[in-house]
Amino acid sequence: MSRTEQKSASIDEALEQARIWEGKGIPLLLSISDEPERRAVSDKLAGRLSYVAEDGTSLKFDWQIVESDPKVSAKPLVDGGGHFVIWLVGSSFSITDSPRKSMTISRGSYRYVVTEYRASDSVQG
Repeated sequence: MSRTEQKSASIDEALEQARIWEGKGIPLLLSISDEPERRAVSDKLAGRLSYVAEDGTSLKFDWQIVESDPKVSAKPLVDGGGHFVIWLVGSSFSITDSPRKSMTISRGSYRYVVTEYRASDSVQG
């Protein structure tokens, strides 16, 4: 498999990977886009999976944004968070291991890409 080649994955493989991420509390980045419009709904939100439904129907991604400029103020400019529930019914999945582990969830025109996070990654928050 080449460095960027994605391998199609079954729902069981996708859920297994999601449960590993959730169980180990691995930091992740979430990007959401609408394919035909190539519109980024969110780009590289840092967070973690906090829930993987037992029946395999959904994932819950918790995210946090804290933005500040220490040159201006010690207080944050923006401080907030939330979560996305990603419904998996009718989705297709692909997984890649390189350059870092990631999973793409596609449904209709939307793509959700969950990637293992490194401190050196550029993120929102």
